[in-house]
Amino acid sequence: PKGCLYSFRRLKEEKRKIVITLNYSRLLKPISKRDLMETVNYMASLGSRVAGYPGNYKAALYIERKFREAGLRNVRREHFKVVVPFEKFAYIELPPEEAKVVGLPRKVTIHALWPNLVRTCTTSPGGITGPLVYAGYGTLEEFNGKPVEGSIVLLEFNCGSNWYNAPLLGAKAVLFIEPTETQRGEGEAKFLSIPLNMPRFWVPRDVGLKLKELCERSKRPPVVTVKARVDWEERDVWNILADLPGTDPKLKGERVVVSAYYDSMSVVPALAPGAESACGIAALLELAEALAKYPQKRPITFLATNAHFLSMEGVKRYFWNRLKTIKEKGDEGKAQVSWLFLGLDLSSHERRFGLFYKAHFFDYTEDVQRKFADYGKQIDGYVEEVSEALGIKPEDWYVNAISPIQGKEWRTYIPGIIALESEVAVIAGCPGLGVLTVNDGRQYAVSYTHLTLPTTERV
Repeated sequence: PKGCLYSFRRLKEEKRKIVITLNYSRLLKPISKRDLMETVNYMASLGSRVAGYPGNYKAALYIERKFREAGLRNVRREHFKVVVPFEKFAYIELPPEEAKVVGLPRKVTIHALWPNLVRTCTTSPGGITGPLVYAGYGTLEEFNGKPVEGSIVLLEFNCGSNWYNAPLLGAKAVLFIEPTETQRGEGEAKFLSIPLNMPRFWVPRDVGLKLKELCERSKRPPVVTVKARVDWEERDVWNILADLPGTDPKLKGERVVVSAYYDSMSVVPALAPGAESACGIAALLELAEALAKYPQKRPITFLATNAHFLSMEGVKRYFWNRLKTIKEKGDEGKAQVSWLFLGLDLSSHERRFGLFYKAHFFDYTEDVQRKFADYGKQIDGYVEEVSEALGIKPEDWYVNAISPIQGKEWRTYIPGIIALESEVAVIAGCPGLGVLTVNDGRQYAVSYTHLTLPTTERV
């Protein structure tokens, strides 16, 4: 808290005394749309980046390499544990005759959905056997006249919460056909916060359409068996950190931390390429490369956090470790934390970003806004100078979401609910600001697995 108050006091003392020495055109030169797109494409090519999955480790190694190539110092890992659901196998077994009719093999791979609270989609060793019933979008009318009791129900993924009707009517399991397009809300409707014993699975579209055809052409519902094994497993995962020394020895204790997360999330944990979720880390890598060429007065730590989508466990671990350092080293440890924390949370469907002092995760009191107002004013000054230097209008790329403008407070710029890593910094006693793409509901983030990569223009 003392360090936090000191930072606020220093800002007031320095207010309107900014002298910009950077050549912004030169600073931006190393940053390119092509490089941003390359990072997004690469991250999305790794398979699932859910914390602890193979693609997640590959992403961490990529970030380490990029930090070193940029010339940053002390590139290191910060280890911590997470518990995640791991799919060992999941498949449907079809009777030979029915499989042959629709051109499918007897055993077809499917994927488990996220567990219902703690109940995974694991079946008994013998699997779940029952008649396969297609019920469209899951309305009660679509179940009329069908033998739902003891069945395995096949539904369209974009059925919202109508899938609840299947277990209510006595179904044993639910299969969702992959849609051609969907959005975040559809995925969120498939998460449950109660341990319902109802295994649910994602079926590839080509397979799902053939299963639908089989249901519609058969006089009697075909009998199928679903087998799956999904285990909760503890995995060692990493935050990746790297440092850029400051040029002013007097400011060595005023460390600025810039963060972005590199994991992804999906309602189907084994299928989470997360192109949309990679925008923030792509920006962080470009920023690191640019600033490494033009070191700042204050030292900077670049922090790539993991397990953002597991209640922001990575950034929580970062601050927990540093609070322990303060406890062990006293005042000497305070320089290890941060003088200012900036969390990047960017997406691809809106050009403008905003500066936020809070979001929805902790939802701490609005009274802290006045403490952050000076940050907003200070950065407004930078925005004006940068805009003038680059020949662009401030309102075309930036929003001050700290101080209400024309009655528009921070919530009006977030269509939905979002968690910012800067909230953890504030809870830990450090000044924390979130840099968030505004007016973007992120409809292709979190829930949809096979999303189209952002175009270069969007990035």
